Amino acid sequence: VIEQINLALGSRFDDKLHSVLTGASNKGIEWIHPYIDEEGELKFFRVPAEQAVPIWKDREHEKLEAFIRFYKIEDEMKVEYWDETFINYYIYDNGSLIRDYSRNLRSQETHFSTGSWGRIPFIPFKNNDAESSDLFMYKTQIDAYNRRLSDTANMFKESNEL
Repeated sequence: VIEQINLALGSRFDDKLHSVLTGASNKGIEWIHPYIDEEGELKFFRVPAEQAVPIWKDREHEKLEAFIRFYKIEDEMKVEYWDETFINYYIYDNGSLIRDYSRNLRSQETHFSTGSWGRIPFIPFKNNDAESSDLFMYKTQIDAYNRRLSDTANMFKESNEL
């Protein structure tokens, strides 16, 4: 069974999962997007939380109604709006969303070339139920350490000047 799981997920999935879980710990939530590549293979793409706007159907944040992904390519802000069937592509320019027809003259496509998943293909990895970061527990300690380091560096600089 484990061999079949490893075969389905691929050899690099462990590394990707570690990266996603680290991101979830730091940001509260991180995302994996499954997709079918050109050869028909199942692949996974990590979507950082800062590129994601989930639109939830429920208060428990268990079911997605839609998903917005935005990212920059060559000084152009790309925006994708995913629903259960389609992806709509936009370019964000001067406060407006403009249809992106640079993708095969279509601004809307199904999830993959032969159809759709039937659900929004983004999987949340939540750090906890509140989707909150672990960093808040250590922030005051990190800030105090940084202040102490800065004070020490300033003291050495001042003693050299004397």
